[in-house]
Amino acid sequence: MPSRENARVDQLLTRYGVGYSNADHIGLEILPAAGVSQKSNKYPIWGKEQFRLRNDAASERGGGTSIDFEYSSGNYSCDGHLQDHFVPNASDFQSPPFEEKRDATMLAMQGISLGQEKEIIDLVLSSAVTDSDSPTTKWDAATTANDIIGYIEARKTARQAKIGRRPNRLALGVDVMDVLKANAGLLDAIKYTQRGVITEELLASLLGLDKVVVSEAIYDSANEGQTFSGAPLWTAETALLYYYPTGGAAANTKMPALGRTFMWTGVPGGIEGVQVQTATIPPGTPPNGRGTHGGVNVIATQYRDHVIQTALAGERLTNLLST
Repeated sequence: MPSRENARVDQLLTRYGVGYSNADHIGLEILPAAGVSQKSNKYPIWGKEQFRLRNDAASERGGGTSIDFEYSSGNYSCDGHLQDHFVPNASDFQSPPFEEKRDATMLAMQGISLGQEKEIIDLVLSSAVTDSDSPTTKWDAATTANDIIGYIEARKTARQAKIGRRPNRLALGVDVMDVLKANAGLLDAIKYTQRGVITEELLASLLGLDKVVVSEAIYDSANEGQTFSGAPLWTAETALLYYYPTGGAAANTKMPALGRTFMWTGVPGGIEGVQVQTATIPPGTPPNGRGTHGGVNVIATQYRDHVIQTALAGERLTNLLST
């Protein structure tokens, strides 16, 4: 358990912590971050109110109509996720003390970010996103681009009929992306482009989407103390087609989206749900290796929760490959 005795918020390290990002982590590209002032509360569920025809004729005596949002019966709760890193006073490294504390902050935030990524992926690829579909023609067997492009178009149309919004993003793992990069039909469709290589940007253009995001994150699936065994966080042969709010609507919880990542902005001394503290550790303090010369414990905490707001705004695409 990280020592928090005499811990004080370090505003500069907190700014470094909130600025941490990992290009392999795509969770917030699916469930965007939204700051909330209360640690727990109800959150709105977006329905189909905006698409209902109403008599909104107005006159000097009144008239018009009002739109009410539905609210979920459950609460979000931004629980704390804490990791620390010890910086000894006597170090084998020659970095200035502040740089070591900054690096310790990044290491702690890296671990927190990995946990957040797993939480989001586990949620959006679970039955919490209620609808799923599998293509008849597997993507590694397709010989024409139309097999894939046509399938995605059909799934977008099906989503639009259910929520009134057309999906604009696709998330997938490296295994599926590697297959698409080698697909003869897709390569033929881009053969006259300058690069002739299927990138996420070109794939999004071919599929009529705003963005394609690829999960490359891995974690150590071995038990602690055992030989490292890297495993992908994203489920094999699976993709997620979903609607992602554009512009400033991503942080507005009353705008439609598959879901949100709530960040508690009210944490004392924190920024956007992140707080970094430092605690002085005197010599001789356990555990072994921490207190020989004493040092500083750098403690990073993030307060977050992930929720599905509109389950029908996404669809899990499964069994995409034949092998």
